[in-house]
Amino acid sequence: MKILFTIDSLISGGKQRRFVELLKKINLFEDIDCMVICFDRDVHYKEIFDLDVEIKFLIRKNKNFFSSLNKFYKIAKAYAPDIIHSWDTFSTLHAIPISVFSPIKLITSKISDTPNNYNKFSKDGFYSEICFKFSDLVLSNSYAGLNAYNVSRHKSEVIHNGFNFDRLNGIKPYSFIKNSLNLHEESIIITMVARFSADKDYEVFLEAANKNKNENIIFLCVGDGILKEDLEKKYKNKSILFLGDRDDVESLINISDIGVLMTKGEGISNAIMEFMAFKKPIIASNVGGNSELIENKVSGILIDSNDATSLMHAIKYLLDNPIHAKEIGINAYNQIKTKFSIDKMVNEFYKKYKRIIER
Repeated sequence: MKILFTIDSLISGGKQRRFVELLKKINLFEDIDCMVICFDRDVHYKEIFDLDVEIKFLIRKNKNFFSSLNKFYKIAKAYAPDIIHSWDTFSTLHAIPISVFSPIKLITSKISDTPNNYNKFSKDGFYSEICFKFSDLVLSNSYAGLNAYNVSRHKSEVIHNGFNFDRLNGIKPYSFIKNSLNLHEESIIITMVARFSADKDYEVFLEAANKNKNENIIFLCVGDGILKEDLEKKYKNKSILFLGDRDDVESLINISDIGVLMTKGEGISNAIMEFMAFKKPIIASNVGGNSELIENKVSGILIDSNDATSLMHAIKYLLDNPIHAKEIGINAYNQIKTKFSIDKMVNEFYKKYKRIIER
């Protein structure tokens, strides 16, 4: 079985992390051969170069869609895959022509978010509807995502993200990380890992940090994005550290006491899963697929979105109730271990590949 994977970029992000983890595992299956087409040379996940997989970078010149479409068609035709598995709108649009005029099956995993007001008549909505119409199978990483996009259930399914517990190996020493950030050993660390973009709500996290009166509590912002510079200027507080993109996210989660993800719409969040895998109590907005990961007050705490006061109350509750906080962390770990493992995710993808070939 030959699978051509195509993705817009391999910069740091949840979708990209999920794709790379799948590729590392699925490439080991004896009956599968893989190729990757990526539309951006900026690669954050360098381990992809260690895999026995051919990677072709298809860079658009002057944003000429038809030029890159022609190149994509030629590469795909020469490789002759059984399946094209695309991971976003842009790459799906490139895959549609050759899948329509050949026996190649098209699977898209473009749904990884839960827009609040999806409009199929908008520009983005129009392109999404084209992707859904011409794909043989539409995969989402959450049921909330399928509901938000209102995709026909006869051609759509859910495969939740999976966490690779190998990532817990090679963690940098606790004291080393704290010292590198000039933090005291007794500092209490509250961390949010997310890109600074419109769909994430860093402003709520930062507003909560501004309300904090305990100088021993430090708020870490891990990630980059177009909003970072403005928010960094707006929230100048010695208790807030803007760390940008990091290649040691796991080590930063390891030193954290509480994880936070405030967002306006989410599928299944890799960041939440990472905190849960490290047995850290997590506070998250009660939106999108977060409730598919977190059972409120059992494996995490769900709060209203856009509410900095509720966030501070939740942080205070966890700090004031360390026994319950520890229980939440253990329950979270067990949830990931039993229901969201990387092997379960990969096997689900494999079964979908086999089934669509046999249609």
